[in-house]
Order: sequence, then structure tokens, then C-alpha cells
Amino acid sequence: METMTRSVFQRAWIRTQAFATLKSPRPGQ
Repeated sequence: METMTRSVFQRAWIRTQAFATLKSPRPGQ
């Protein structure tokens, strides 16, 4: 259960990071 939730959260985080990087000219912290 924890692993599944963690995987989903990690995927969402990566997606958010990628979107922010694409939107922003330079990478975020």
C-alpha cells in the first residue's frame, strides 16, 4: 500500500517538476 501511494506521489512530483522546468526558462531548485 505504502509503495503504491509513494509511486503515485513520486510520479506526480516528477511530472510537476518537468512541467515547471518547461514553463520556466531555467530549472528550479
